[in-house]
Amino acid sequence: MYRWFDASVASDINNKTWNYSSTHYRCGELKQLSKLFDAPFLDDLHKSMMRRVFSAGASIANLSVELGYIDKMPYAKPGVADKREIGDAIIFGIEEIISPSGVIISSNARAVVLQAKIATSKMQLSAPTIPIQPNTPDSSTRKELDLLSKWPPFKLYERSRSSGPYISRIFDLAGHKSSPFPFGWYLAAPRTSSPPNPPLHSVWPSWWMLGGAILGQSCDTQFGDFLRTFLQGNKLPTIRGLLEVGASYKPKGSAGIATDWDVLCQTIYDLVCKNTPSQTVFAGISPLATGSLAKIKKIPLSLIFPPYFLLNPIWSTRGGDDIFFKYYNNRASLYNVEFSEDGKIIKYQFDRFRNDKKHYYKSKKKRNIPVIIIKSIQMMEESEGPVQPLSSEEI
Repeated sequence: MYRWFDASVASDINNKTWNYSSTHYRCGELKQLSKLFDAPFLDDLHKSMMRRVFSAGASIANLSVELGYIDKMPYAKPGVADKREIGDAIIFGIEEIISPSGVIISSNARAVVLQAKIATSKMQLSAPTIPIQPNTPDSSTRKELDLLSKWPPFKLYERSRSSGPYISRIFDLAGHKSSPFPFGWYLAAPRTSSPPNPPLHSVWPSWWMLGGAILGQSCDTQFGDFLRTFLQGNKLPTIRGLLEVGASYKPKGSAGIATDWDVLCQTIYDLVCKNTPSQTVFAGISPLATGSLAKIKKIPLSLIFPPYFLLNPIWSTRGGDDIFFKYYNNRASLYNVEFSEDGKIIKYQFDRFRNDKKHYYKSKKKRNIPVIIIKSIQMMEESEGPVQPLSSEEI
């Protein structure tokens, strides 16, 4: 899933996160976190993610990556224990399937809760480990770690002073996944009095580093690699084995019975849409899309280039990951193509010829899918060395 989000895209995001965030090295936790919501930074992330995409024409599927600010909202109350924050931020990855008329047919989604922390001690600056801040009894740090690592049954409150639960439900996330749990991860950044230097960069290569909610776990995953793993639904290594990054959930209106995780994600999404963040913390940040929710511009999934296309300009794509067009001598041949993980063609099947540059292909499901024919490598952002047309044996 999302093979276009490869290691080079992740690396580009890592570098941009460092370049943008490291200039705020003197700021506290929430002020640094707010910079991740700023439109210029999110626009740069969008450019990185579009490196493998040719965005012409209407798409039949879109990916939305959205970042919600949830500091001080909502709170979890496990049993008779004190309320504690769910986290400081949450990332939503929402894939929308769109009809030819532009109506959303269905949605698939993932989410992950992030607990932000700032490292200030010499030990944590040199080797950040969970929970980053001192883990003393009855501290907020201890309560946050207990929640994210154990997920005991809890009731959900909108604010710390809310007299009653926001929703009449006892959430039991531990009943849906095994420990260690993938729902919440730590997001850490350094805070220093002097500008960042090479030794600091070697420990914090993307400035914001991530680790699973496991006591003693290193925060050693870069931001771009984390985002890539999250969207692809893959796992990262931890001291307790491989751990999924976040989990899938059903957006509102989806068919089937909603789990506790589904309802929690749906509820948090509603809350961040209706509540605005602290104006003190977000001073100087571009206005968010809605409430406390910032959005990266949508990625049109039906216009994705596998890496193979970067070296072979006579191939172009429209209508899904497996329908491609070979452009040669002013003619476009339609093929169904299967690719290996490194982008090489495994097999193909010829379908039909078309002479026009823009037309509609009637799919097996009788949906009219607009097609854009791409003529040359110059329409793509990247290429490596001279490009030669494919021979008949290579196709």
